[in-house]
Amino acid sequence: MADYTVNAADVPQMPHDVLRACYNSLVDKTLTIRLSRAQDEALAARARTQGKTRSAVVRELIDAGLEEHPLGRRIGHLKGRLDVPQPKSGWQRRIKDRNWR
Repeated sequence: MADYTVNAADVPQMPHDVLRACYNSLVDKTLTIRLSRAQDEALAARARTQGKTRSAVVRELIDAGLEEHPLGRRIGHLKGRLDVPQPKSGWQRRIKDRNWR
């Protein structure tokens, strides 16, 4: 059995400028926020399970939060959930009959 050792000097290194240029072309701004310990642990756990960096998870969450959704799409799951008793008096029945919504 052969023993293979690798000398760090023998491994080709990428110039830091190349990595910096690639990273900076995707990300323009820096935002600093403060997290509670529980938020930090939850963020780290989510990033670990998704195999992403914490910054990538935060960017995805911000994108999802800023996405525009029409009101009907946001509350569509509530349609038909309200159980309203039948109107008892004449004026309540007339309002219900004339209500186009």
